[in-house]
Amino acid sequence: MIPRAVERKRRLEATFDAGTAERRNRPTTLIIASAVFLTLAVVFLSLSFAHRSEARDRLLAAEATMQELVDIRARVEAYQNDDTQRALERRYRPVMRSIRSRLEAIARKSGLGDTLPQLGQISDERRLGLDSQLLLRTIDATVNGGDHDAVLEWIQTATDEVDGLFVTGVSLTPMQTGWRMTIKLSRWEKDQ
Repeated sequence: MIPRAVERKRRLEATFDAGTAERRNRPTTLIIASAVFLTLAVVFLSLSFAHRSEARDRLLAAEATMQELVDIRARVEAYQNDDTQRALERRYRPVMRSIRSRLEAIARKSGLGDTLPQLGQISDERRLGLDSQLLLRTIDATVNGGDHDAVLEWIQTATDEVDGLFVTGVSLTPMQTGWRMTIKLSRWEKDQ
């Protein structure tokens, strides 16, 4: 007979060996690896959806831009139509080169009298691109002193009487004898 202590020791060893074998048989590494893989897959999937959403937004913006370009091209082609071309010729005909005498006459009518505006040089600026036939022509008018109401009336009358003329800037500068008012008057015109 085997003493009890030896048998007990064998049972403990057998229990220990059985526990070790059971732990070895558990797929904890596989479970952990699967969980890591699943987590990575979820992260990749969410990043894919985010990038897909951004790409879709960019595509929609590009489609909108393309549609705007198609619309602009259609308008340009319509402008090249004879009737439209004649209307553009009338609307954007050059008048700024001979505007000085007209602005002075309007100033006299507006009651500026002795303080007629000093008209500067006309500047041309091409804002719509190098291939555009339209120029923004601007002339500076300076009034030293004078009645502000008369100057404002002169500006209003000038923009009413000269087709397409508009104000692009007004500045006031203090002087010892009053104010110096500088007005920028502009008009889009066809380049000749």
